[in-house]
Amino acid sequence: MRHIINYQKIQYGNKAKVKFGNNEEVEGVVSFISDVAEFTPKNVETEELRTNLVYEIQITVTDEQNKLHMGMPVTVDFEEL
Repeated sequence: MRHIINYQKIQYGNKAKVKFGNNEEVEGVVSFISDVAEFTPKNVETEELRTNLVYEIQITVTDEQNKLHMGMPVTVDFEEL
């Protein structure tokens, strides 16, 4: 799992490359950023793990061949960050 160090820089409209499967890739843009943080896992309440906050980010992709399906594991690279 890769972690984004500068997640604060992610903004609506940022370009992204969504990589999956055997070296397949589609392009997309950030279309949603949650303003509510959650702990991972949700029941974590120790002070040491409070830095493990996550924000939901949605990427709208261009996938004309319908290769990418809901629930598939992907890696997202933000080109501008």
